[in-house]
Amino acid sequence: MQDSNKIKTTEADALLSNIAQNIDFLMKKNNVDSQTLSQLTGLGIATVNSLRRGVGNPTIATISSIADVFGVNIGEITDNKLSEPTENEEIISSIPLVRYDELDGYVLGKIVNTNLYKLSIQDEHKGTLFAVEFSNNLLSPYFDSKTIAIVSKTENFCDSDVVLVKIQDAPVCFRQVFVGESGIYFSILGIENERKTVLTKNYTIIGVVIKSIKKLK
Repeated sequence: MQDSNKIKTTEADALLSNIAQNIDFLMKKNNVDSQTLSQLTGLGIATVNSLRRGVGNPTIATISSIADVFGVNIGEITDNKLSEPTENEEIISSIPLVRYDELDGYVLGKIVNTNLYKLSIQDEHKGTLFAVEFSNNLLSPYFDSKTIAIVSKTENFCDSDVVLVKIQDAPVCFRQVFVGESGIYFSILGIENERKTVLTKNYTIIGVVIKSIKKLK
C-alpha cells in the first residue's frame, strides 16, 4: 500500500512540475509577468506564482483559464513539454490583422494594406491565416474587445465550428455552423441574439476560426 501511495505521489509531483515548466515557458515566450497573467485570468498572483513553482493542486478550470490566454489547449499544458522542439516545429510569422468592420473590404480585396499580428504557426499554415480584432462585445461570449480570432482560409469546417461566411448579399459575418440532414445551418453569435439555426443554401464560407487569443496588452 505504501509503495502504491509513493507511486501516486511521484506521478502527481511530475505532473505539477511539467505544468509549472509549461506555464513558465509560455509566460516568458509571450513576455507576460505574474501580475499581467493574474489580471487576464482572474487568478490571484499567489496562485500564479505557486503554479510556476509547481506547488498546489490546480483545478481544470484554473489551467483552462491560463490555456485560453495563450491560445493553447489544456492538454498542451498538462501533457506536453512545450520548451522542447517537436516534429512539427512552429515558426513565428506575421499574418494580416483586420478589424471586424473591415472584413468585407479585406475579403473583396479592396483592403490590401493591413496591420500585422505575430503568431507561432506551423510551416504548413504559412500564408493561409489572418487575424480579426474586435472593438466591442457584440459577439460575446465568443469574441469580445480583448480577443483576436485566428481564421484559416484552407481549413475544412466541422459541425459546431465558428466560421466566417458570406450569406447571400449580406455583409461577411461570423456564424456557428451545423451540419444537418437537409443541409448546412447557421446560428447567429452573441449573448443578445436568440440561439436559433437557419437552413441556408446560398452562402460562401470564407474561413474557419481555429483559435481565439486573449490580447495580452
